[in-house]
Amino acid sequence: MRGVGVQVPGPLLQQELLKDSITIKLIILISLSEQNLTDCIWDYENDGCNGGRTSNAFQYVKDHGIQSENTYNYEGYVTSCKFDPSKVAASCTGYIQVNSGDENKNWTNFYWLQCLWYCIDDNNKYHLVNYSLSFNSSTVLGYGNIGGQNAYIVKNNWGAGSRLATQSLLDIDVDEDDVEAGGWGDDEEIDIDEADDVIPGEEDAAEDGGGWDVGDDLELPTDLEVDVTATSGGEGYFVPPTNGISQQQVWVNNSQLPVDHVLAGSFESAMRLLQDQLGVVEFEPYRPLFMSTYARSRSAIVALPATPCLFESPNRNWQETGARNGLPAVGLKLSHLVEKLQAAYQSTTTGKFQDAVHKFQSLLLSITLLMVDNKQEIAEAQQLMSICREYVVELSMEITRKDLPKMAAYFTHCDLQPVHLILTLRTALNLFYKLKNFKTAASFARRLLELGPKPEVSAQTRKILQACDKNLTDTHKLQYDEHNPFTVCASTYKPLYRGKAQEKCPLCQASYVPDYKGNVCKVCMVAEVGRDAISLRISPIQFR
Repeated sequence: MRGVGVQVPGPLLQQELLKDSITIKLIILISLSEQNLTDCIWDYENDGCNGGRTSNAFQYVKDHGIQSENTYNYEGYVTSCKFDPSKVAASCTGYIQVNSGDENKNWTNFYWLQCLWYCIDDNNKYHLVNYSLSFNSSTVLGYGNIGGQNAYIVKNNWGAGSRLATQSLLDIDVDEDDVEAGGWGDDEEIDIDEADDVIPGEEDAAEDGGGWDVGDDLELPTDLEVDVTATSGGEGYFVPPTNGISQQQVWVNNSQLPVDHVLAGSFESAMRLLQDQLGVVEFEPYRPLFMSTYARSRSAIVALPATPCLFESPNRNWQETGARNGLPAVGLKLSHLVEKLQAAYQSTTTGKFQDAVHKFQSLLLSITLLMVDNKQEIAEAQQLMSICREYVVELSMEITRKDLPKMAAYFTHCDLQPVHLILTLRTALNLFYKLKNFKTAASFARRLLELGPKPEVSAQTRKILQACDKNLTDTHKLQYDEHNPFTVCASTYKPLYRGKAQEKCPLCQASYVPDYKGNVCKVCMVAEVGRDAISLRISPIQFR
């Protein structure tokens, strides 16, 4: 650096020497932030864009570090200091200020430090290869011989860009062999600002004159491995190894079943799969199922007293799994849902229709979070879903039937268990006999007798049938044709006869009139009626 009294250019130039030093030292090109120095150096007696002492800028970087231009963007004018110590890109361990005009000492410091910043006076003792450049501040990056003349390799830090220039070394005739043999000069000739900035061992090396002790005669173990990434952050930085893939992420990567994503805690991807496969658009009813399923995904192991538990993630394919092939153990089995089905049947038998509807709807959603192994279990799960759909539709009709008696006739065409179908037919038989629809009542009586009810129920039914046969007429005309197969709209509870247009729920397959397309299904309460979807996916074999 040229004399102390020279006012050096501003932060644009001060960061250049730091960048050049890093590039030479680490072979890494880093663009440092001029704006960082412009905004934050006022406490060091520098004047931002108006200039200041380079030594003050180096001292700031030594005390605080400096950010890169990527994290502290260039604005072109002074702003408030936004320095973030966690984003420091470079730092300065020390700097040396040398006297002006001493070519021997300048060359010696450059040879040692490998980078030298200085200002050039416009006089005749410098010969510039490109004389059109304005060399008011430059960095010495190397040395060599051009046209038989010793020269510095200089980078211009201002103006037309980085160029090369040559400076005549005047009367200096430097022999590089002498340098290695001890031509470093004496320490007392170097003007050092602070004693603490001297590099440890520098004084001894200069006095001994033995050159750099970088021999390759060390005996190192042959089994050592060098981690390249550990020093990728630069000298003085430790970069810890990156975390591996968690077991939960492995589960997500290896499976397309919604339940596996829920067990991994990836609720967002699980909901996306349910939407694509089953047309689910309303996820609030899934909340308790998601939470209870996720709670089964880990097992806790008690460690030492007063220490936290250790958690592990059990795999269902533990015998063949590796670091990246695991699949979560699913606690919910098809047999568990069959047990819940019996509880829903019991509520239906005892006439607790509202409670039974809630149980069947919970079963519907639980089926979508199953994992089964073979085609037989897939068929059983689909049959279970069909049973739940029928019971939800027909129990909802029975709840509404108190105001619409004609629905009792539709109720008798549901796919129910025999014990519940007997109850349905008995209800319809009594109701239609009271309405004096004897022809329809007689039909219900015959269907009831075919199911083999209890003797007392059978005797009562035969008496009603004999009474109806005496007058096979219907007093009230209903929209009901027992000989034409139909399904019931889950919203309007009107019959949808075969061949008529209808829309289906992609999850539970409940039927609706076309006008109900785009609404949320009233059976499962989560899927959009008429939405295009794949189908129920509860086994890996369905993806092969």
